Amino acid sequence: MADASMLNLEELFFPILELRTLTTHDVRGDRTGTMLQFGRRVTKLDNQPGKYGFGMSIATDDTNSKNPPYKFVVEAYAIVSIAGTPLEGEAAEKFIELHGAPLMRGAMRERRAELTARAPWGRFLVKPIPLQDPQQINLI
Repeated sequence: MADASMLNLEELFFPILELRTLTTHDVRGDRTGTMLQFGRRVTKLDNQPGKYGFGMSIATDDTNSKNPPYKFVVEAYAIVSIAGTPLEGEAAEKFIELHGAPLMRGAMRERRAELTARAPWGRFLVKPIPLQDPQQINLI
């Protein structure tokens, strides 16, 4: 297994953290009506061999949500590299999406929970997000 590919997380940032409490939220109403939008993008970093930028975002879908307590946008950006078996081009991008997406989703989920911990409608947790084929995900 020594020559298998591995994803290394080198940096993780949150360039966008936006949370708005919605006064129209009915605390006695359904709390499961918040719909979400996702995006992600992998880019090769210039002048940094073997390093990639991986951005993911999650935001409320304001058009299709019902009784949402909050409106939010969370964007995470990571700098990653691939160790072991060399991968290039589309194979590297798919590898990063497959192995980096669960890590990024978890970090963004925790950041949302932290942002809403002291908000008026209480902590907002997003259900686990199932793994999907990277080709079926909207790009940022």
